[in-house]
Amino acid sequence: MFTSIYSGAVCGIEGQLVRVEADISDGFPSYSLVGYLASEVKEARERVSAALKNSGMRLPAKKIIINLSPAGMRKQGTAYDLPIALSILGSLGVLPQDKLNHVFAAGELSLDGSLRPVKGILSLILMAKAHGISTCLVPRDNLKEAMLAQYEGGQSMNIIGVSDLKAACACFLGGKAVLEEGSQIIFGQSCVPEDKKLPEFLEAGSDAVDFAEIAGQESLKRAIMAAVSGMHHLLMIGPPGCGKSMSARAIRGILPPMTIEESLEVTRLYSVAGLLDKKDVLVTRPPFRSPHHTVPIKTMTGGGSVPVPGEISLAHRGILFLDELAEFAPATLEVLRQPLEEGVITINRLHGSFVFPAGFMLVAAMNPCRCGYYPDRNRCQCTPADVYRYLHRISRPLWNRIDVCVEVHPPVGENIFKENTFNRKEPDKPGAFAPGKGLDSASMARMVRRARQVQKQRFAGTGISFNSQMTGAMVKRYCISEPGARAYVSHLAESADLTMRAQHKLMKVARTIADLDGEERILEQHLDEALCYRMVEQSYWDF
Repeated sequence: MFTSIYSGAVCGIEGQLVRVEADISDGFPSYSLVGYLASEVKEARERVSAALKNSGMRLPAKKIIINLSPAGMRKQGTAYDLPIALSILGSLGVLPQDKLNHVFAAGELSLDGSLRPVKGILSLILMAKAHGISTCLVPRDNLKEAMLAQYEGGQSMNIIGVSDLKAACACFLGGKAVLEEGSQIIFGQSCVPEDKKLPEFLEAGSDAVDFAEIAGQESLKRAIMAAVSGMHHLLMIGPPGCGKSMSARAIRGILPPMTIEESLEVTRLYSVAGLLDKKDVLVTRPPFRSPHHTVPIKTMTGGGSVPVPGEISLAHRGILFLDELAEFAPATLEVLRQPLEEGVITINRLHGSFVFPAGFMLVAAMNPCRCGYYPDRNRCQCTPADVYRYLHRISRPLWNRIDVCVEVHPPVGENIFKENTFNRKEPDKPGAFAPGKGLDSASMARMVRRARQVQKQRFAGTGISFNSQMTGAMVKRYCISEPGARAYVSHLAESADLTMRAQHKLMKVARTIADLDGEERILEQHLDEALCYRMVEQSYWDF
């Protein structure tokens, strides 16, 4: 007899429909799995046989053929165990064939018949939903994650979490099924609020360092606000102990919360990578990834014969923090070029090309030389050649892609016991920043959120959200400046020898600074501030 059931494969972060077909007939006893399978899928033959036996069902001495189609697509992972077992039971007449034909199933079987969770279940359920499949069987431990698909638009789905193979069979047998102690069937509708809605924005609490704890560094805080507001890439250069790493980690506390759409997108990435929290499966905070400088290229980009997301993609919608930037291998840094510009990363493998989202904000920190104290010749013992080699570990094209570069100096006259003097009576007032006043994370977060809201209204319907994402045509359209400022831009471009990319980035950063100050037009002071952030790059590169 022939029976089929649906399952799925994860390619990149997208699900692909797989049909699991079983045919059992008379003939020489054999058990074959076909369909371009990886070794872990071929091993399903032993897992399924043992699970059936320990669940009180034995395979007959017949010719059994299991096909996973389409045969041209590589199948990997252990999610096919459950659909293989159910298709066999359907062919044996234990389960009704007509009920299996339009069901999606995924799950790894233990030898005792219990079900283990699998990676990427959210992508698989969304794929099944897109194909009009209304009933899905998943492992009990994957149920919360699978139910997140209900918050996407479209038809409602019947998602069922089962603890073992017997419970899965009971879903099709109705009143004929007898569940033993320990077996569970959980209907997913009970996991969803009655209105099937989540808030438009998810409040993102944070345990990050408060900027009020950072003594001085008000110019650095200003640069950080500009960078975060427009999602501009940020580089901090300075000696050890001046607050670069601490400031980078404090950025988590001023990031605006993600929308539910952004949260589901990030959750899919973490699901495919197997990094979801078992209790809180929905990723509600913008990611903050901080790989060590010894990280290999595959870990940064994503690796494997069928790649999984790397650090670049896991930082999507959040921060990728590279501490000690010049200590990273040059080849590792060069892979950042495409995602910094395009917001995606493409990985080519033998079995195809995979595209992962990579819309992150790069935050990097580095010392100006190996000892860290250049140009203080009272403390720095590096020769000019040593300093040159150290700085030029970062290529000029990569420098050119960083929007905001800022020098960080040890605060003079500051100490850890100095009180914060920031006036919080009107923290949201445009231009509230003033040198000498201590900014804290709450005040900075409010100003960042206000600037983000201005950008959201400006780019409504364009498909982008931040000033840093503007195309050349958008720069001309939205970066409106005063008549005198337009001539000033040409003067700055010529005097500072800016490339076309640098000129565009200059205008984008100036647009963000104007948004922070509550100005509709870009003024000369905004251009001056934006240029200061670019001149740091040139002063170090041209050393």
